[in-house]
Amino acid sequence: FSKGSSVIASPNSLKIAKGMVAEVNKFIKEKKKKFLVNSPPVKDGLAMNLYRSFNTKSLVQETTVKGQPLELRAMQHLTMAAKALKHFGFISRKFQPSTISHGVAESFLKTNKIGKKAGGKD
Repeated sequence: FSKGSSVIASPNSLKIAKGMVAEVNKFIKEKKKKFLVNSPPVKDGLAMNLYRSFNTKSLVQETTVKGQPLELRAMQHLTMAAKALKHFGFISRKFQPSTISHGVAESFLKTNKIGKKAGGKD
């Protein structure tokens, strides 16, 4: 099951997931485009299997493709990932995803062959 615009969270990672969603939703004005937390994960999904098999916190971020450009979805992922990484102490709490320059983002997309497919669509 995939809803898009959500964070799928294992039961032991709800606090983190709620923080991630709150952070990304600060930048979304339309109520219908806001992110939600989905928990518990579906029985046979990745997040639930990680939780059950390794007793670990598991989070899966999903963005919505329809009507949203790749750059926006990438920034949404970065915003949520940064929130989680700050929570775990992997990056500075001062880090702001918006400080990554457009040039760095374009270079990453080009290097990893991510971007527009034939016909100009993402």
